[in-house]
Amino acid sequence: MNEKENPAHGGNREREQAEKTALTGTPSSKGDFITPSGPLASLLKSSGARITAKELAQAIGVSDPRVITRQVERERQSSAPICASCGSDPGYFWPSTVKELDAYIGSLHNRRRAISATIDGLERARDEWTGQQRLDLDTEGGERNDTD
Repeated sequence: MNEKENPAHGGNREREQAEKTALTGTPSSKGDFITPSGPLASLLKSSGARITAKELAQAIGVSDPRVITRQVERERQSSAPICASCGSDPGYFWPSTVKELDAYIGSLHNRRRAISATIDGLERARDEWTGQQRLDLDTEGGERNDTD
């Protein structure tokens, strides 16, 4: 088995290149809201429904739903307001209101705080495990000047 066919080397390179080709485009701003021009943003906005990564992959002809996850992140970083939900109605979706987008942004902030708390706990565990001590230094990065 050669490198381009071996999954340990990233899978089939021709397939990956075809998927990259299928996933081109970036959103552009028009008026007060974003007009999608990326393939996923366009699909989600036109459908008005929640679509799973697997369904999006099938719709645009890619074989691996993880490609969709990476593309969603690229389009979000280019200002496409692609939201996601899990639970009883999972999938990616285009928000119908700014309030809906704000709710999703709020959920991402909550996840960021939870991840930070988890990292802090794991770092404390590592420090206890290795016998290291942590010093709380001035997080502002400046020194206090008492002569002013």
